[in-house]
Amino acid sequence: MRGKLTLLLVCAMSFLLTGCRKEENLLNIREEEIIIPTLERDYELFFIADSHVTLCDKKDSELIEKNNARKESFIRNGKSSDWYFKELVKEAKNRKSDLIVMGGDIVDSAMYASIDFVKKQLDSSGLDYIYASGNHDFEYGDEYFSSLAYEKYRPRLEVIHSPKFYDIKEYDDLIIFSVDDEANQIPKEAVEAFAEIVKKDKAIIVVTHVPFEPLTGDLALNELCKETWGESSDGKSRVTMGFNGCYPNSNTLDFAELLAYSKNVYGILAGHVHFYHKDIFYDNKYQIITAAAFEGQAISVRLKSSRD
Repeated sequence: MRGKLTLLLVCAMSFLLTGCRKEENLLNIREEEIIIPTLERDYELFFIADSHVTLCDKKDSELIEKNNARKESFIRNGKSSDWYFKELVKEAKNRKSDLIVMGGDIVDSAMYASIDFVKKQLDSSGLDYIYASGNHDFEYGDEYFSSLAYEKYRPRLEVIHSPKFYDIKEYDDLIIFSVDDEANQIPKEAVEAFAEIVKKDKAIIVVTHVPFEPLTGDLALNELCKETWGESSDGKSRVTMGFNGCYPNSNTLDFAELLAYSKNVYGILAGHVHFYHKDIFYDNKYQIITAAAFEGQAISVRLKSSRD
């Protein structure tokens, strides 16, 4: 009898351990490194984008039907988008990351249940965070980049997001600057703030939702985006900012110039396209794009003061 009990316990433990390994394997955390010689210490940024958390309750009852349909589209390996977000935040906590960086479309719509859930997970992590909103974060029903979306639904995010169109996390030797997506353009308010930030004698990492077309002339990202998301009627990318994508307005052009020519800008983190990509934006400045968090994808970006 004792032998049978021992065997049962061994089998049970084996099942539990195997189950844990399978759960862990649903996450795919890439490791990236950016060398910044001016840093006094190393940093880890845990970068998440496109989690598309889709939770809805009676406070947004008019969106329940739409939400249920959307929620199904973000299920991967039998797990929902909110499950993946929760697990990724746990991973950031386990790593003791310096900052959780969120690159937009964290919630799929400005529903209270989704926003409350995200806030709860972030608060429970005990980690600091920064949030660049994307094209979905404050949409609501048919309101998409509309004046009503900006006036009524965007303010709902302010429990986890800056009330401005940008946010700043500043350390002794480093600045993380996040900028919101405004219909595939950079808001003027953010450009003006960034123009002041680059005057500081600190290294800068920029977070945006929509990726930039590299100024090096490399069109690989644009081609991948056209293959994945289709192209516009004039044969351009629909999901990147640049002359061969979403044509930049004057604010976006000014921002791109600041990115390119400011010597203390070391990299760009972006999302939106739902696949991983890495390129040189300009003059050895990396642009690192994360795949979708609703698929368990994230990037640990190590900012290192020197190469080991």
